[in-house]
Formats: sequence, C-alpha cells, structure tokens
Amino acid sequence: MNNYKDCEEVANRIYDLCGDMDYIDYQDTKEQDIRDLSEAIYQLKAMAQNEYNANYWRTLWNALQML
Repeated sequence: MNNYKDCEEVANRIYDLCGDMDYIDYQDTKEQDIRDLSEAIYQLKAMAQNEYNANYWRTLWNALQML
C-alpha cells in the first residue's frame, strides 16, 4: 500500500485542519499560506529522506502523510 502524498496535498490538509471559522480574512492569504506550508513540508521531507538524519524526521513525515 502506497501512502505517499505530495507536499502540497499535506499542506492543504494541514491548512484545512487549522482553519478558524471565525476569522473573516482567512481566505485573503490562503494561497500564500499553503505555498509556505508546502515549502516547509518539502524541506521536512528532504530531511526525512536523508539517511544520515535522525529517524524522528521520518516519523514526522510519515505521520503528516496520514492526515
């Protein structure tokens, strides 16, 4: 079973889970926020794929993919 998700999918899911229903201007920065999250997640994924880094990066990346 392949649970692989790309960084943008994970970023969108995190963004959706963190949404504040009472915040009126939330949509104004949505695209930039998702791009920023996606870039951060890409960096995290790169750390997880580097075999010389600690296993906790892989654990975090795998957990984020399960969202």
